[in-house]
Amino acid sequence: MRIVQSAWACNQSNLLTSNSGWLSPEYNLMSWTLSCLQLKQFYPEVVLYCDHAYAEMLIDNLQLPYTDVICNLDGLNKYHPQLWALPKIYTYSQQENPFLHVDGDVFIWREFSDYLLKGDLIAQNIEAATD
Repeated sequence: MRIVQSAWACNQSNLLTSNSGWLSPEYNLMSWTLSCLQLKQFYPEVVLYCDHAYAEMLIDNLQLPYTDVICNLDGLNKYHPQLWALPKIYTYSQQENPFLHVDGDVFIWREFSDYLLKGDLIAQNIEAATD
C-alpha cells in the first residue's frame, strides 16, 4: 500500500517559529518525525507531498526517510492559511493508484488491518473541531 503524507506551511517560511497549531514548533516537528519513522517500519513506500519550507525542514535538516518527496504545494500559498485541508485534497488528486493519506500527527504501532486497507474509502474521523 502506498502511504502519502502532505505538509503545507501555509506560506510560513520558518517552521522553527511557526507552531502549526501545536503548543510549540518543536512539537510539530517531533510529530512529523515520529509519524514518518513509524510508518516506515511497516510500509516500504511512504511519500511526502510538501512545499519548500517542509522539504527543507523534514528532508534537508531532519533527513526523514521518505521514499519520495514531491515538492509541489508552494502553488497553494495564494490561498488562505485556514484552508488547511486544501493540500490534502490536492495530494489526493495526484494519486493514480490506491493509497492511504496519513496525517503527520498519526502514529502507528502496527500495520493497518487488511480490512481497513481494502475499503473503497476510509476516514479517520468526522472533523468537528473547526468551522
